[in-house]
Amino acid sequence: MDKAPDHIIWETAQRRDFVIVTRDSDFAEKCLLPGTPAKVVLIRIGNCTTNELETILRCRLDALKNFDANNEAQVLVLNRESD
Repeated sequence: MDKAPDHIIWETAQRRDFVIVTRDSDFAEKCLLPGTPAKVVLIRIGNCTTNELETILRCRLDALKNFDANNEAQVLVLNRESD
C-alpha cells in the first residue's frame, strides 16, 4: 500500500485491525478524530537506512507488542532514544 492515498490506508487499517507504522505525522493526528481509530506507530528517527529502521523496530519488539495489546493506546512514538 506504499502508493495508496492516506485515507485508503487508514480505512484498511481500521477495517482489518492493522497497526500503521509510518513516518507521516498526519496518521498520528488522525487518532485525535472521533470514531474508531486505527493504531499508529510514528517513527521519529530522521534519515536512516532500511536496515537501521529494521534494527530499531526489532529492538523495540516488546514495546510494539505491548502497544498492540493495549486497547487504550492509539499512538506509539519511536525515536532513537526510546526504550
